[in-house]
Amino acid sequence: MNQPAPVYLEDEAVYQFVKEIVQEFLPLPEAGKQYTARELYDVLLAAASQDTSIDNICHSSEHAPNANTVRNRVKAAYDLHELEQRLNQAVRVQVPKKLLKRGQRVAIDLVLNPYYGKETEANAAELTHGERREGTTRFHAYATAYVIVHGQRFTLALTFVWADDRLVDVLQRLRKRLRQMGVKTKLLLLDRQFFRVEIINLLQRDGQPFIIPVIIRGKLVPPGGTRVLLVVRRSHWTRYTMKSQDGTTATFEVAVAAHNGACHRSRSGRQGKAGRQVRAYAVFGLRSHPSAIAQIYRRRFGIESSYRQMRQGRARTSSPSAVLRLWLVGLAFLLRNLWLWIRFTATALPRRGSRRLKKDRFTFQWMLRWMARRANELLGLISRLLVFRPLPKELMEVV
Repeated sequence: MNQPAPVYLEDEAVYQFVKEIVQEFLPLPEAGKQYTARELYDVLLAAASQDTSIDNICHSSEHAPNANTVRNRVKAAYDLHELEQRLNQAVRVQVPKKLLKRGQRVAIDLVLNPYYGKETEANAAELTHGERREGTTRFHAYATAYVIVHGQRFTLALTFVWADDRLVDVLQRLRKRLRQMGVKTKLLLLDRQFFRVEIINLLQRDGQPFIIPVIIRGKLVPPGGTRVLLVVRRSHWTRYTMKSQDGTTATFEVAVAAHNGACHRSRSGRQGKAGRQVRAYAVFGLRSHPSAIAQIYRRRFGIESSYRQMRQGRARTSSPSAVLRLWLVGLAFLLRNLWLWIRFTATALPRRGSRRLKKDRFTFQWMLRWMARRANELLGLISRLLVFRPLPKELMEVV
């Protein structure tokens, strides 16, 4: 019996597939007589795949356009609203169709991109403020919605967060986009920043099941505010009424989950907490043991690993342009979605009934290295540099 010929996935095919998707949904104007739009994409994909800046790619490549040319073409191509629409069309292009067949657990979170420039009247509407992080209190903020399919986390929608946006408005924009896709949300897993009276009331009125971690605040002695929920150091259900500054109230069910924490060190070397751990979650439309509620919410933390991978595929920039920064962030989310699709459809190992995904087989870094190699070949990575003094013998060419 003849054995079937081996089939190989190659870096050039992956690069061209990704490049064509980006060109289709994020078109750029031609760069002029000397450079085409395709070369602009090569620079942007090279910067994204190597976690570096557009300047660094342009300065180290023989055939790359000027870095300012690349940046200016991106900034001139769209405004923020149009770019957001295009990115939402792009990230859903290769999402599995089975997402539309049944209800999904959707995780929604905020990602903050530190901003180190000056805040002016022209850009004040684009910046949000928060606790100091990475040396600044000013950020460009984005909210994203994820689903988990076969253990893989797909970005389905994202939105830019404006300075005057209320979080309830941000949530509504994402929910609207999910409905437009036909995604049925059977459970919302929200970040703790969404623990607000208006959001809880909205979701309860809509009959939308959710889990939101309770923000613990109030006096220590005697316990006040939400801190009173942690007084009983065992798992249980209770009800709580929260009041906002304008006097509006929200009454909801709370799952208090308690477990014994083990003393450990994380990968960063930080000491983990030991002893009795108690956490509280605002819950609607779901009834189970509080420990099971906590376990469901813990699965949402995969969204953080998605953000770490997104940063691996995001080109660096110090530009104050909100359009350029959103373009690069959106490209990173798109790259990760396309990697997940390639990994599941092409590189998964066959087995009876389903497919098996191995963690070390075609990782996200693997795809980025393939893309970097192909982009460097097209742009002509400079392999020698003119110097103006004699080279030390250690740097002389070895024959």
